[in-house]
Amino acid sequence: MKSLKNRIPRPVGWNARRDCAVVIPIIREQGQYAVLFERRAGSLKTQPGEICFPGGSMEPGESPWEAALRELSEELLIQPDQAEFLMACDYLEIPAGFSVYPFLAELKGYQGTFSEEETEEIIKIPLQWFFDHAPLRRTAKILTVPEEPFPYDLIPQGRDYRWREGQYEVLFYQYEDQVIWGMTAKMMKSCVDTLQEEGILHG
Repeated sequence: MKSLKNRIPRPVGWNARRDCAVVIPIIREQGQYAVLFERRAGSLKTQPGEICFPGGSMEPGESPWEAALRELSEELLIQPDQAEFLMACDYLEIPAGFSVYPFLAELKGYQGTFSEEETEEIIKIPLQWFFDHAPLRRTAKILTVPEEPFPYDLIPQGRDYRWREGQYEVLFYQYEDQVIWGMTAKMMKSCVDTLQEEGILHG
């Protein structure tokens, strides 16, 4: 039992999770930084047409940064050494049961390339704009809806059991005709907040 004292706890069900990692890529143009976003291809089954960061699911044995760098390279058609690691940002715990690990990285020599299989276009927004504009904030409810067949006879009150409701803050940025929302907006806001906390007040 003594050997258990140094055990590091993990999330319950950790081996069934498919955590994700993304890169918040920035490039320097004319003395200022711009953030790169992807618009997902309309042919994709998941979130077609939405604006996001390069990233995806972690493969077994990968660290979050390794997964983020792999996805970045595949989606933007760049070499891994073109991405300079700057910061591990605060990660998100998603109500659906997984985590997203974002990293801030500066791209060197990026020529606007991207994989057309996954991406429709690359969108550039000045980093300074996010320092100057607060996102719109709204709240969504999180409900528990048991799938059938569910053994209601095994729990108190059966079908009348009062499941606890949760709340989830949803953020929206609107830059010109582009809308960045949800997880992407929340990660962007958290990144900017961290930069400001570290004394970087401008983009």
